[in-house]
Amino acid sequence: MSVVTVDYEINIEAEGDELILQNISNILRTYKGENALNREIGINPSIVDSSISKAKAMIIDDIIEQISLNENRVEVVSVEFEGDPLSGILYPKVEVKIIE
Repeated sequence: MSVVTVDYEINIEAEGDELILQNISNILRTYKGENALNREIGINPSIVDSSISKAKAMIIDDIIEQISLNENRVEVVSVEFEGDPLSGILYPKVEVKIIE
């Protein structure tokens, strides 16, 4: 199992498992509509204006949906958050299992 966050380092020459994990990190740090080649990929930006508890639930659903649609070589095991919820800062931390 591997853990992916928004600050996963990009490697242009990535291959195999590293490329899969990098793809997931790109999904996590992209808002829908931001990617010119695929406007549907990414997290829904309207979540930003929600309360923390509602935002967490919505982000988890969105992350699982986006990963299953755009990186079908993994299975999401868990989604947790880092950051400071009191100030409204949440960074997703996604645990995935690479399907062989």
